[in-house]
Amino acid sequence: MKDSLSTRKDDNLKKVCWTFFIVLLGFAVYFRVVDHGWEGIVQSDGKGYFGYLPAIFVYQDLNFEYFAKGKLEMPYDYFWSWLYYFGEERAIKYTAGVAFMQSPFFLLATLISWIFGFEMNGYSFFFQLFVLISAITYACLSFHFLRKTIETFNDNKFVSTFISGSMLFSTNLLNYTINEPSMSHIYTYFAFTMVLFHFRKFILTDNSKHLYLFAFFYGASVLIRPTNGIMILALPYLCYNNETFLAFIRSILPKFFLFFKAVLIALLIIFIQSALWYLQAGKFYLWTYVDETFNWFAPNLFNVLWSYKKGLFVYTPFILFIIPALLFFILRKDWYKFITAALMLLPAWYVISSWWCWYYGGSFGLRAFIDYYPFIAIVMLPFFIWLVEKCTNKILVLTFTLFTALNFIQNYQYINHIIHYDSMDKSKFWEVFLGVTRNYQWKAWYNENAEPPVEIEGKIVRKFFMDFDECPENWIDCTWKHDDNSLSRNQLLVLDSSRLISPRLSIDFSFGPEEKLYLKSNVWILKPNKSSNLHLVMDLLDSENKGILQIKERIKLNEVEKSKNDWNMYQVNFPILHRQNLHRIEIYIQSDSMEPIKLDDFAIFIHN
Repeated sequence: MKDSLSTRKDDNLKKVCWTFFIVLLGFAVYFRVVDHGWEGIVQSDGKGYFGYLPAIFVYQDLNFEYFAKGKLEMPYDYFWSWLYYFGEERAIKYTAGVAFMQSPFFLLATLISWIFGFEMNGYSFFFQLFVLISAITYACLSFHFLRKTIETFNDNKFVSTFISGSMLFSTNLLNYTINEPSMSHIYTYFAFTMVLFHFRKFILTDNSKHLYLFAFFYGASVLIRPTNGIMILALPYLCYNNETFLAFIRSILPKFFLFFKAVLIALLIIFIQSALWYLQAGKFYLWTYVDETFNWFAPNLFNVLWSYKKGLFVYTPFILFIIPALLFFILRKDWYKFITAALMLLPAWYVISSWWCWYYGGSFGLRAFIDYYPFIAIVMLPFFIWLVEKCTNKILVLTFTLFTALNFIQNYQYINHIIHYDSMDKSKFWEVFLGVTRNYQWKAWYNENAEPPVEIEGKIVRKFFMDFDECPENWIDCTWKHDDNSLSRNQLLVLDSSRLISPRLSIDFSFGPEEKLYLKSNVWILKPNKSSNLHLVMDLLDSENKGILQIKERIKLNEVEKSKNDWNMYQVNFPILHRQNLHRIEIYIQSDSMEPIKLDDFAIFIHN
């Protein structure tokens, strides 16, 4: 009879998983494939994660000569951010764990592309589509195994389904399943779920199969992201009490050889990366995150949780339940659970907040925390069990409905340019909160410093703007630095001994001798500054002499009575005189000082 009930429950769980698969695929087809195009499924960092697969299975070329020799026609900007030179050899910035997880789906895409006669270049329709399918598959498997893991602690099926479903539908994991499936997070989420499941099963059954599978998925987690090595700190919590933990410790020595084999399995998986580095650059270890590092002594502990830019609790408020969950342990004086939960959560929080780019670039919410959601789910369990016992199941239904609805709205906002991918603040957040109509689109992108002053508003001939975060058309030599003190968004320009001129605006330009035009330029400078050493330079270039400099105008920047926080605005007003054969104008800011000067939001207006 028990076997019959167990079979029925497993069948029901499979039905739920298949339902989720179909629902997620439907959302993905609508939001990603139809609305934004299948060509963008492999995007952003995902280009680098995925890059191993075509190199190995299609071109057999880990030096990526097929890019240079034109075997694969891709624009330069497709690979500039993830393929770096180390000496004379090329290597991928990212580790190979995501590609490792995607490889079965890549091979299936290869087979289907061959059957249906699609181009087999590693990037055509089925290759990208199966990246999406792989993410959805791992999401559904994660739901299944997280639910089974939770049920090893408490067999309340309703609560386990609620927690597992909420992690998928009420958090930003949903975005990295249906909208940005080539990113690493769903793969780590699945791998960590399997780490928790198999270690827990090993504790309960003493079956060596589960220990070996634990080691396999732990190795895969580290292969995806080396910092995932701290996931080993989750193991004491899985013992769930002091007696079980001490019993497990006592069992290690008699099973030394068993654990040795498990360690070997994990190391062999991790060694895949060293082997790939050796094939790419002749070294078993590379620091591929060039000029990126951890700020161990200045972690952004508050911002990663509460900032309107990307804070975990702001954009994924369901995770706020971790706070009452931990308080619940304290109130119950369950110090083992509280201490072992903190043993995992605090280092994860510290490592995430110590990365130089604490908000992790363009993303929805604080995506780095997604990797640890399976553990957070298990820590929440006792609190939700207590909540159901004190109240009713309806409280969880209401919770799931509210947080899932909010998450779907915010996902929609993120996908449709209502929530900005890296530059939200408090005012922007509340201005677009819950807004889903076209009136809300691009509001968070607006920068008032790009607008001309009122006195010349109707006289503008051409206008240009550089916020030092992206390189707009007509700008040359775009470089800048990340700085949390930037006036807008995340980067600013630093002029110092290593760089004395700003990016240049270069425009084709000519006007008649009777036409009077003026240049007005605004730029913001961070105090304290050496603004007296700054000039706006305008190079007037001659078309007949193929761009040879005709004349250089050099104008001093003047401070105006306009400031924001520690920033002051400086301005230039200058007539552009007609010159024969004038063909092109180049405009930039030049520093005469060796000391650092920080600038942001450089606007140029040409008016009559």
